[in-house]
Amino acid sequence: QYSEIPGSEKITFAEQTATKYKFTKDSEGPAPTATIISLGRNNASYSIYVQQPGIGIDYDPFFDQILATFKFLD
Repeated sequence: QYSEIPGSEKITFAEQTATKYKFTKDSEGPAPTATIISLGRNNASYSIYVQQPGIGIDYDPFFDQILATFKFLD
C-alpha cells in the first residue's frame, strides 16, 4: 500500500511534458518511496515506475539519466 506524497511536479523529457509523483509506503516509520512519471501522448497513456530499494537509497538521479535517453518515434 502506497500513499502519494503531496507536491507532484511537472517535468519535461523527450520533448514531452509529464507529471512526476512520489509515493511512500504506508508505515509509522521511515519507508521506501516510489516515483511514477505519467504522461499522455498521441491518445496513449504512459507510466514509468521505479521503486527505491530501501530507506535512504535514492534512485531518482539514475531515473533522470534514464529519462534523458528517451525518444518517442512518430
